[in-house]
Amino acid sequence: FRLCQSSNATTRSITVLPMLFLDGTLGPFSYVLVGETTGQFPRFRPLPNTPNLIVRAAKSHMMTRAHMEDWIRTCVAHPNAPSRYLMILDSWPSFRNHDAIRAALPPGMDVEVMNLPPGTTGQRQPLDLHFNGPFKAMVRLFSLYHRSNHVVTVTHNY
Repeated sequence: FRLCQSSNATTRSITVLPMLFLDGTLGPFSYVLVGETTGQFPRFRPLPNTPNLIVRAAKSHMMTRAHMEDWIRTCVAHPNAPSRYLMILDSWPSFRNHDAIRAALPPGMDVEVMNLPPGTTGQRQPLDLHFNGPFKAMVRLFSLYHRSNHVVTVTHNY
């Protein structure tokens, strides 16, 4: 049990972007965006060494254009990436900006982007249909680890 001022102090909002290829394999990197109050990871909370996770902190876990561009540069356009992609993305505003997506790619990489209609991600996105259940279970374990090993001390002045 933990004593805290609010239940928000015991949770973290995160966005996790794995890549699933048509042959069913996962991409070599997953992007993790963690919502932190200050927009930065506290210095007293070391992150585990996970070379396959690109972990960033921001004031919100919601993907901005800058985060999307960082995701493209670090996870999509890695050194062993195919030169051509078909990306099926949801309708989040950052993912509808096809010009920004293409601009973040290195020269010679070609991407065709398709966006799912708003409100249909749960029925049409391959990751949501066949992957996210087990993946969310893994994220819950990651969150449990984080809550168990990174205690925040709250001081009250009475």
